[in-house]
Amino acid sequence: MRIAILSSLIYHQVKEHHGYDRVVWGGAERYMLELCNHIKSLGHTVELFQQINPEGADVNNIRNVGLIYKDFCGFKVTCFPSIDYTNAYGTFPNLNATFNEYAENHDLRIYFVTNLCYPQVKLPAVSISHGVFWDYPTAVQNTSYTDEQKRIFFERQMYGFTAPSVCVAVDYNVKNVVRAIAPGKETRTLVIPNFVDTNHFKPNTTRPIPCEPDGKDCTVLFPRRFVSVRGSNEFLYSSIKNPHIHHLAVGQPNSMAKQASMGAHKSIEWSHCEPKDMLEFYDRADMMVVPTKSSEGLSLSLLEGMACGIPIITTMNGGLSTGIIPGYNAITYDQDFVSLHEVIKDLAQEKDLRAKLRKNAVETAKEFDIEGWKYNWTHVLNGF
Repeated sequence: MRIAILSSLIYHQVKEHHGYDRVVWGGAERYMLELCNHIKSLGHTVELFQQINPEGADVNNIRNVGLIYKDFCGFKVTCFPSIDYTNAYGTFPNLNATFNEYAENHDLRIYFVTNLCYPQVKLPAVSISHGVFWDYPTAVQNTSYTDEQKRIFFERQMYGFTAPSVCVAVDYNVKNVVRAIAPGKETRTLVIPNFVDTNHFKPNTTRPIPCEPDGKDCTVLFPRRFVSVRGSNEFLYSSIKNPHIHHLAVGQPNSMAKQASMGAHKSIEWSHCEPKDMLEFYDRADMMVVPTKSSEGLSLSLLEGMACGIPIITTMNGGLSTGIIPGYNAITYDQDFVSLHEVIKDLAQEKDLRAKLRKNAVETAKEFDIEGWKYNWTHVLNGF
């Protein structure tokens, strides 16, 4: 079976138009790589498609150069010079139409994000929801849209859940939100929770549970894309308020300019790496934070940290609630009433609590092992 995947930006920049190639690693990129590897292991072929990011590039030159081909960990990526100039209510009609033409003769189309489905899905097809992404107050539909525009926005978003043969969601929050917005339109949404490879991510048994009673020499890890909706600003503020605690951030901002500015924050040790190398940083952590504010599915880094037995501080926003039992396998807090730096300081002084969280997190992670995820995806693909 030949499978075509329309992706969000894998390559945020391409050398031909931006002067360099740049992949920003996050949960979506991890998911894409594992999905492609699994599809290949089943004997299918897979091709990836994306648009060229117009930000920082000459739009006319993008048109003149045409298609650009890249390689993503052994998989071919075709970059389209298809640019949507207007915010079409959070969708990309020109990109969608271009992909549908190129994928006409494929056996199956996968729309990697639900808002890439509009205005037409070519069946048979699968869409993927990586979490509810419209739940932050400053999103354009929450600040600038009229009531009629909001109606159109959600009508177009719901299309991505109802038009494909099946929509695979990474957490149960997605299906519940769709059911709440448009009862009955959730029936094609199949929840396949996100995953962790427990053979690779496992506790460092040679390292004791450190942290002095006052948190001295304690390392707290932020293992995520360093953007505000993931709680990056709160983590930065904690590094200032808790100077005796070592703050380690491993994740890229979306732009090179913001990446360059990270060095100015002397209160944080900042780094980034490819997913396969994350174990090195998990092994250094005494605690981990997933302080998501919005636009979150069931976080891969959350599951990886749990599998490594790291005491975790997190919110219950978005899809995180699919994997968290408050007080049992993680400490949760409400960002509207409690500050992250206070929770970090408290947990750094609770050695017994950290030991409890460590043990229970490892057991929980086993229920999200990647082999179960592969089994469920095999069942989906075998249906076509």
